[in-house]
Amino acid sequence: MKKQSLFIMTSLLLIYPAANFANTNRCSAMLDEKIILTNQHCFNTFVSGVSEGDKVFIAFTPALSGKINSVQSIALRDALVNALLSAPAETLETLNKIDSYISQQDRDSDTDRIGSNSVCATLPDPVVYNKPSFLEYAERANKSLKATGQQGAQCLSLVNGVVDEVLNDEKRGRVKWGLRSYSFDETSR
Repeated sequence: MKKQSLFIMTSLLLIYPAANFANTNRCSAMLDEKIILTNQHCFNTFVSGVSEGDKVFIAFTPALSGKINSVQSIALRDALVNALLSAPAETLETLNKIDSYISQQDRDSDTDRIGSNSVCATLPDPVVYNKPSFLEYAERANKSLKATGQQGAQCLSLVNGVVDEVLNDEKRGRVKWGLRSYSFDETSR
């Protein structure tokens, strides 16, 4: 009986890593909205790819429009906010496709969160992040969006509007800056 238990335990230990590897491989090898939306590991992998500026993952994002839940929409919005710094043209193109989807559908706050009005108006939260991080994000966003020319003009306007609003609120004593530093991907410098 002990030998049989040992055999089963050894077999499980040998099989589990292979199954886990297959799962990871499955996430990155094929973009399948059902897998991305139902497998947390795959969703996290996808969000990381978008956040890091992976052009394939960014281009696939509109396929998730209307299918994501509120938690997923916030994570994906934040990833698109980061992608504006490292892959601005591709991110803006994706945002245009999402905006087109939004305009053709009934209101869906989860999908609205990943549209251009939300993504371009989301900057590091001043309550959480320190002022230098907030201003550095704004500077990088300005640089990357200006590089896209007219394509980034509307998004740039939203970014600058938020910066002006926060800085004006600071002058009025309405902003207490956070302590955290925003983590920037070095490829977005």
